[in-house]
Amino acid sequence: MKPEPQKNEKDFGITATSLENLVKKSHIIILAVRPNQADQVLKEIAHLNPDDQKMIATLLAGVKLSYYHRYFGGKNPLVRVMPNIASAVGEGM
Repeated sequence: MKPEPQKNEKDFGITATSLENLVKKSHIIILAVRPNQADQVLKEIAHLNPDDQKMIATLLAGVKLSYYHRYFGGKNPLVRVMPNIASAVGEGM
């Protein structure tokens, strides 16, 4: 029995790119990093996106909106996304 060939980026429609290119071409930036990485990533995004008003969707729990305003000055629309695993398995309220 032959092993199945490994799938690659083309099979999944994934394109690897730089953060700069990603920020430039995106309308929405999804921030899904560990809290200890947020500061560095937000600094880079803010530097690459100085005058644009791209929407920022964040999955960071326990972070106040003022934290994001430090980087974007309140000009970018912010959306908080809170995954609810308990609800996904029928155990949430």
